[in-house]
Amino acid sequence: MIIFTTRLCAIFFMRSYVQRLLVFSLVASLVALLVFHIFTFINVLPGMIWATHLRACVTPDYRTWAIGATSLTPIFMESLIFFATLFHAFEQQRNNLRVMETSTGGVLQRLYMDGIQYYM
Repeated sequence: MIIFTTRLCAIFFMRSYVQRLLVFSLVASLVALLVFHIFTFINVLPGMIWATHLRACVTPDYRTWAIGATSLTPIFMESLIFFATLFHAFEQQRNNLRVMETSTGGVLQRLYMDGIQYYM
């Protein structure tokens, strides 16, 4: 997540407001993830039990929304990375077709493909 956000900041080098939005979103996502993990460790883990037939820990308490929230937080940030990559790719394609024929265009194409494959 951090690496792809850094790569997007490099792609959006001429737009400081997009860079600030990406960095703010990354920090907010990581802080929220940390808070949800701490909440989960404090409230959910003590209630977990070992299920021998599953050979795994399970929680009988169905109100463990924090476990789901720890999964949704990275999905939000990864979706933001994906849509920012798509936005830049379509905008670049629409505005300047000749850039794709240069070495910079090759690097941009690789960044686009990596960003999209990362999300998939």
